[in-house]
Amino acid sequence: MVCPVCRCPGAPCVPFVPAGEVPEVFDVILDEYCFRRMYIPCNVRGFLANYIEEHRNVATTFKHKSTEPAILTYESRSYASDFKHRSNYSKFCGSAWFEFSNDYALRAGDRVVFILDNSCFDLKVETFRDGERILPLPSVAVMPRGLEFNYHNNRLFVRSLFRTSSFVRCIPFVHVTTATNTVKFLMKIPKAVVCSLRRFVDMPVTARISLEAYMGDTHVIMPSSFKLCKQDGRMVIEKISFSEFISATSYEKDNVVLITFNESTYDRSVSIVFQWLL
Repeated sequence: MVCPVCRCPGAPCVPFVPAGEVPEVFDVILDEYCFRRMYIPCNVRGFLANYIEEHRNVATTFKHKSTEPAILTYESRSYASDFKHRSNYSKFCGSAWFEFSNDYALRAGDRVVFILDNSCFDLKVETFRDGERILPLPSVAVMPRGLEFNYHNNRLFVRSLFRTSSFVRCIPFVHVTTATNTVKFLMKIPKAVVCSLRRFVDMPVTARISLEAYMGDTHVIMPSSFKLCKQDGRMVIEKISFSEFISATSYEKDNVVLITFNESTYDRSVSIVFQWLL
């Protein structure tokens, strides 16, 4: 069943939001065509259209670079989706909406919760499926060739990525451990990750660094160092400390680990963080 007015899944959208009332939170249930558009329930769409128009006017008055509120997710991702408000329907659509639906793998029955906060120019939203938050799929990462993640693997990847607020937002690295790592204790970080890291932190040719691992409730941390290889630009972790790290974490050949970087807010020191995925 869909609402005969706005086409949203479920019964007709009643009651309507009374004039003068401000719904700070409302949600939208998605249908099977959510990959290309999202209709707004007719009991709130008029208010949302006025809310967006007010923000456009403020942006125009103060000559903001962007005058159109974007969809802003819980993970601080922004999507400049088109909002179309007509006499009989209102919907979000366009290429940015398509990108949003792909990034979060949205499907019929998912909920998009709008949190209207006047302190923020954009439209805050959160996404849920079966009562659990939907997290974005990993789209920018250095991945081993041939490794494929299912939905649950992707959820674990993103949860691990956002474990701490101090992680450096460089390219994450998903690595399948080999005998070179677990027996010869040789560990190299790819040049693409190193180049990305340099955008956020200073990268000398050699320096001290910490190695960290999260394993359930256990947190392993130990000092180490690295050097940058002149030939290929990769980061090489010092062997003795890495052998002790492998021993402490019990990582084995063919483990799949997520490798990210944290920067301490106290002394700006950097650590390499390993998290087991598979």
